[in-house]
Amino acid sequence: MSQVRKWQDAQTLADLGECTALWLEDRLDPIPARRPITFEGNTDKLRTLLVQLNRSGRLITVQAQPGCTDMRGGRRMGGVAPFQRAAVMGFMPASQGGLLSSVFSRHPGLTVRFEKAGLRTRRADIAVAADSLRQPSGFYGTLLSRHAIGRHYKGMSPKLIAALQGAFQVTIVDTEWGRNELIWPRLRRLAEMS
Repeated sequence: MSQVRKWQDAQTLADLGECTALWLEDRLDPIPARRPITFEGNTDKLRTLLVQLNRSGRLITVQAQPGCTDMRGGRRMGGVAPFQRAAVMGFMPASQGGLLSSVFSRHPGLTVRFEKAGLRTRRADIAVAADSLRQPSGFYGTLLSRHAIGRHYKGMSPKLIAALQGAFQVTIVDTEWGRNELIWPRLRRLAEMS
């Protein structure tokens, strides 16, 4: 089976999670019609956990980054060393919403959103990257409309697109720059739940 075909044959969020896990393991090309994404320095450390999360089918990750207060070993943006908040965005089956609530149970150090697609797309509005002057330079928190999901995943199976449109869109961001001790252990617990 061709690599493109494997993505196109995905029918469920679990199938998409398996394809994403294979891509994270460098065993599958990126999702068709997307720009290639690479792991750089500090993000590569998350790869094993992201594979586990996607393969569990509990959270299909779209974006993730560790918290850091400098970019040694990673990419510099605009020639300055930015600050990052640990953050992840993805899709979660509607049936798993209770699990997310129990694992992240209103921790004051985290911004947690899980929302269903609506009629309009909301732009990302949670700062997750900043330059050396702490001026925001990157954001998470986009909420895709049902229509935008259809456009974004064009070429994928209609059944998968319907599953994505009915899923929770999840954004989890640490409120403190550079901290990694809150999000990743909780996501590991989520992935390991039976």
